[in-house]
Amino acid sequence: MDSKDTASEQYALDPADFYLEKVDDSLHDNLCPVNYEWWYFDATFENNYSMASLWQEQTKAGKDGGIVKERFIDFSVYDPDGKKIMLKKPFDNKLVSISTETCDVKMGGNRVFGEPPTYKMHFLEDGLGADLEFKSLVQGYRSPPDGTAYFSMNPLIYMGWAIAQPRATVKGKLIVDGKEMNVVGAGYHDHNWGNSRFDVLYDYWYWGRIFLPGHTFIYSLSQLGECMDHTPLNFAVTFEGEKLVDMSQELIGEPSDFVLDEETGIEYPRKLVLKMNTDVVKGEITHNLKHLIESYPLAVGYPMGDNSIMSRGHGAVRFFSDCIVDITVKGKRVKYNTSLIHEFIKP
Repeated sequence: MDSKDTASEQYALDPADFYLEKVDDSLHDNLCPVNYEWWYFDATFENNYSMASLWQEQTKAGKDGGIVKERFIDFSVYDPDGKKIMLKKPFDNKLVSISTETCDVKMGGNRVFGEPPTYKMHFLEDGLGADLEFKSLVQGYRSPPDGTAYFSMNPLIYMGWAIAQPRATVKGKLIVDGKEMNVVGAGYHDHNWGNSRFDVLYDYWYWGRIFLPGHTFIYSLSQLGECMDHTPLNFAVTFEGEKLVDMSQELIGEPSDFVLDEETGIEYPRKLVLKMNTDVVKGEITHNLKHLIESYPLAVGYPMGDNSIMSRGHGAVRFFSDCIVDITVKGKRVKYNTSLIHEFIKP
């Protein structure tokens, strides 16, 4: 047996088992009348602008006891000084179409569509928008068989996550105040669906992406809610080049140096250490906060609650941090200092 065969046996994960199919990024046949589904895109550009966009549909309980369907796009641009320009645009059902075969979401004159390796976005409302092309650098990922995790069967509680583009090049145009600018940068696209309010399902979670020259890491650190006995649920995905090389829940997070965020009433850490010890990835990744990008309150019952009701102690914080990576991947040391944006959510 040659060394290549030996290595294949030692690191037995088959990336093909986790490949994203185009249907994984389409509208799902949700199993409950109350549910949500969204397509998320973000990008950071070489001119120090950045953008984030959420294309969402949801059905929720109305105040009269009926079911209310909502479709909307959240679109945000951050300028080099950190100023946020945000628009939330709702759409009537007759102006919306969403494919059940692939990612193709149309709301009014806006559209996001594609499949790995290429996605395109067109959005323009009230002088704010973008025409962007996302080209995958890393294979699309979802856990087998379809990306859906079932937390309970009675009552039925589920949540789906497909990471269509863990890392992508992005180019095109941003439009701010009706003025176009050419942009080039790095981006990300994922897709979520589920049927449970986040304040029921989660106590909190951290989420981030780390882009290094030869490696990409996606991680989530969370604690489930009371209905799940406050169980930790951690998750890390590692790519070497364009290929998945590790997927594990053997991730430990150590947040420390907590401070109070006055905007939301939640406490957030100035330091976060990730510790990994799998057959493939071993070592630590340390986040040291440089500054907050933003913090904002969340509606009670997010994402399907009453958007008009906010409660102190429910919010989201986005960080910009220095990141010290000191790990081994398949026995080879990866030591690198970088910066990244990551998030903390307390629904």
